[in-house]
Amino acid sequence: MEPESGHAAPRVEGMGAVSNGGVGNDLPSEYHAEGVKELPYEITMKSSWVGWRLDGDDKCPINPHNGKKAKVNDRTTWGTLEQALDGCTRYDLAGIGFVFDRDATDLITGIDIDHCREPDGSIALWAQEIIRVLNSYTERSPSGTGFHIFVLGKLPTSLEHHRLNIGSGRIEVYDGGRFFTMTGDHVEETPRTIERRQDELEFIVHKWGLDLRDQPSFNGTVRKGYANAADLDDDALIEKALGAANGEKFGRLFVDGNISEYDGDDSSADLALVNLLAFWTNGDRLRVDRLFRRSRLMRAKWNRALRDTAYGWWTIDKALANGAPGSETQSDTQAHDLYCAATLLDLQLPPVRWTVNDILPEGLILLSGKPKLGKSWLALSVALAVAHGQQALGRYDAQQGDVLFLALEDNKRRFQSRLRKLCGPPGSAGPYAGRPERLMVAHRWGALDKGGVAAIERWVREHPAARLIVIDTLVRLRPMRRANADAYVEDSKMMTPLQEFAGKYGVTILVVHHNRKQESDDPLDLISGTLGLSGTVDAVWVLRRDRGNMHASLFVTGRDIQDETDLALSWDAATCCWRVLGEAHEYRQSLERLQICQLLRQSKEPLAPKDIAEELGKNASTTRVLLRAMVRSNTLVSTKGRYSLNTVNSPNGET
Repeated sequence: MEPESGHAAPRVEGMGAVSNGGVGNDLPSEYHAEGVKELPYEITMKSSWVGWRLDGDDKCPINPHNGKKAKVNDRTTWGTLEQALDGCTRYDLAGIGFVFDRDATDLITGIDIDHCREPDGSIALWAQEIIRVLNSYTERSPSGTGFHIFVLGKLPTSLEHHRLNIGSGRIEVYDGGRFFTMTGDHVEETPRTIERRQDELEFIVHKWGLDLRDQPSFNGTVRKGYANAADLDDDALIEKALGAANGEKFGRLFVDGNISEYDGDDSSADLALVNLLAFWTNGDRLRVDRLFRRSRLMRAKWNRALRDTAYGWWTIDKALANGAPGSETQSDTQAHDLYCAATLLDLQLPPVRWTVNDILPEGLILLSGKPKLGKSWLALSVALAVAHGQQALGRYDAQQGDVLFLALEDNKRRFQSRLRKLCGPPGSAGPYAGRPERLMVAHRWGALDKGGVAAIERWVREHPAARLIVIDTLVRLRPMRRANADAYVEDSKMMTPLQEFAGKYGVTILVVHHNRKQESDDPLDLISGTLGLSGTVDAVWVLRRDRGNMHASLFVTGRDIQDETDLALSWDAATCCWRVLGEAHEYRQSLERLQICQLLRQSKEPLAPKDIAEELGKNASTTRVLLRAMVRSNTLVSTKGRYSLNTVNSPNGET
């Protein structure tokens, strides 16, 4: 689930035809007055306005009082909106601009999304997701190729600026020291007000791994590393590092993400790789950051706030301050992510992100059940719900995004048949009607230890709006077990790369698996394999169903799921869909009440609790408790310890 807000998420799919109404120096002054009508109140009342004109290819801020250059860090060169509009007319300027003031009481942050139009004129999916998540005042930029989004909030570090390139597109985020050229060309699908979006802003920064370009340079003294680093591009530098004497170690960290020699301490592994990168980049701080982001060790933690900076920058500073970058001594230094719990209370961390609200968070999720009881249908229906942005299981809202479904036990014909059942023929009203354009399918894939994880990573990088990967089933990608190896350790090692991958990219990986044959009262004990499976994943779904029964239960638990739940499901054979009926214990109790009413309706005389329990095959003690509750609800009457229907208050029995 994207971070919650007080507004319904805007539908931006309809923004395909972006206005080309560019702003130029010859634009008539009437435009300014017209555009002001759409500007949000939250900025029109501020004295943070300037004019602007083109200076070559750059947009230069202009002081509305005298027509000279303005400074984004000098309030005396700014004015009110009215003064900026007057300056545009007086000095023949191209338009008005809003300056982001980090010292303001209500801090406003701007997100500039540029070059996000597809060749057909539609908006790139990654840009649509950002607009949906932030869900605040959005306007088209002067070029017509991008958008400006305004939110109340501040960047999660002490920096004023983040930047990231996505293919030919770009995201830039400011909360001080910059200005936006304003058009007032409001995107109708978004609010007309600037909304408070601190959690959502932090989520966007962490999700997209925005580069911390304005971080102050390192002031310490370091010994130089590889002298010819500047002569090689990044790919050539990586090849050079892999071919060096310690290239095998570099490869384990950079290519494989293998941290086994650091006893599972990922911070130590991070520092070891950063030490090596510091050597090969000759101490180039920004290049170390850029290369680390390409490594298999990259994860959300790299961007998280730590000691008034970000964890990644803190690690780079630590490596550079240690002396000789890349030395074996320093690359083995044990670094620990130690902090005070009181400090943690003050940190503003991104919220849990849900792919299906309340039951399917980001991370690694295990879906387990007996063979041939509907697991694959359940997984496919969830995948379609995410691809279409519809409800899953008839109840829970899914957040739309790109989906990769590894249907490794199906062929194209069988999978096509399932899709047609769930989507229906063209023009029909199936459960997930419509062409699933955002669902990608594969029937063959490499094992997890034979390039399978790397192939998933390539797909995610090619699809920035990725939300869900389904692996059906785990056994098809499972690495070969080593002879005499500890089964728990093997299961844990198999799942850990997927769990770390899901956290790194902020996606959900739903892995379909089988239950063991033995029954158990604990749903987690039903999962085939060791506790290394359920212990490593972030959440577990266990599907239980008696063969031939159209009803089942889905047990849901996990680290980010506050209250584990057991859902009652019903199978619709016509549409091949599972639907949630409610909480399993409530549904079972309702069903038992119905059975008792039907039994008493057929009986010619009142029955004792023991007789009712034996007839229905139920526990006598729990039946007595239920019978008393039904008396209190006036469904039954009790006469000398025997029970019958209350035909006055419930003539047809409880249903």
